[in-house]
Amino acid sequence: GAGFVETAKPERFIEVPRPTDADVDGMSRVYQASWKGPSSFKWAGAEHGYVVQTRPKDFSPEELPEFQKLTDPELVQIFEGESQVRALAAQRVLLRRKQAASTTALLKTLAADSSKTARTRALALFTLSQRGILSKNAPQVIEHLRPLASDPTLSALVMRALGDLGLDLRTAGKPGSAPVDLLIAGAQSADPRTRLEAIVAATRQGLVEVAPAISTSLGHHDATLAHVAYRGLAQLGAHEPTLMVFTHKGSSATQIRGSSLALMRMHKKEVVDAILPLISDQKKPLFKTSFEILARLYHQEKAWDRKHWGGRPDTRGPYYEMVTWQQSERILTALREALWKLSKDQVGEYLSLLGANRIQDNETLNSLIESAKYDSSLIPVLSAQVSGLKAPPVNGLDVLAAAPAKNKMRGHDLTTIVKCLLNGKNPKYLGSIIDCIVAIESQGNWTALRPAKDLYLKNNGRIDAYHAELAEIAKGDSKDRKTFW
Repeated sequence: GAGFVETAKPERFIEVPRPTDADVDGMSRVYQASWKGPSSFKWAGAEHGYVVQTRPKDFSPEELPEFQKLTDPELVQIFEGESQVRALAAQRVLLRRKQAASTTALLKTLAADSSKTARTRALALFTLSQRGILSKNAPQVIEHLRPLASDPTLSALVMRALGDLGLDLRTAGKPGSAPVDLLIAGAQSADPRTRLEAIVAATRQGLVEVAPAISTSLGHHDATLAHVAYRGLAQLGAHEPTLMVFTHKGSSATQIRGSSLALMRMHKKEVVDAILPLISDQKKPLFKTSFEILARLYHQEKAWDRKHWGGRPDTRGPYYEMVTWQQSERILTALREALWKLSKDQVGEYLSLLGANRIQDNETLNSLIESAKYDSSLIPVLSAQVSGLKAPPVNGLDVLAAAPAKNKMRGHDLTTIVKCLLNGKNPKYLGSIIDCIVAIESQGNWTALRPAKDLYLKNNGRIDAYHAELAEIAKGDSKDRKTFW
């Protein structure tokens, strides 16, 4: 996970060509799959790929028991063995059986025993908690878990277990069965791991009551915890505590950033109502961040229509398939008014925010075109905006064609410019198109060169109409790469 730290350099364990998956059984044998053969997602014959079994040298495992024939105490005893595979198999057999009071008491004792290993105690804990997946069993399970929540070794695991309670309620669109008081205590714990697990559990359970406690982790020095906090608040739609952190005068820069990231993901009228006044005056300390929040909120993700998205996803972001919503017009009007109040030196930065959020608006696009004439850093923003238009404006294409220092631009941005200029359907842009390709080639950026060359030139029928222009460029120095192209 994101919080894991490598404690030693990786060592080769099983060496096979193109390893794809591995598994281990209860006899300490490892099964390794290899996808040996040509790269293919289709049937390529019986010799395509294989699975090998490896066994430890000089090791004789204990005989594998018949789990179904073991008593409950014998199954619990396996929790203390060395094999995780056997322990999980024993746990599953226990959970399939009807719950017995004596077994529950045994598991509670084992989970509370600090002399046992954390792994053994965790197995006992989750064997108790999994009974609570059904809401009818949750109250009893909560009573089993409550004393363990204050145990430093188990507190984080108890929080995780609480996230599983009453999942039948969650499936029905209702909050889960987890106790709010335990999750609030966990979300305020001094231990970052316990906090993180409590936030994840509260989010899974849909418990908005925990949101104020979650908001205390916004901007936390633990980056993973800070990330999970803002994502949790966004998923819960908890705008009130998030806005309190965002607008509080004592909030740090990291807290403001964390709360803004959560607000950007809450498509609620209440959020828009609260943020709009903050961009009424550019001198307000939260002006830029509020502008960014509203720009992100202009679109929202389209509800999935159950159709296949295809094999070439749109990676531009921030949404896969964006649509406007009820507050979009209000937001756009406010963003326009805010832009009018900015000086020429400032407007470029804010137009970049609109471009990054793919806000298509003729008024702001014209402002972007004018600004890009004097600020070359806006060229990538302009090309991204224009590339999505079926009828790109000529003045915008002229700015892209005349963009200086193409050799210093990113290959991806140059590819986008090529696409824009080809959409202009005008041979006057041919020289600039080839300049972009030469610049990409000089960078050695083959990932960007392929779509620029193949998709937009080789397979583009418009080039066939540019014979005269191509012939003129080809009269240049034979050693020049532009002449070559």
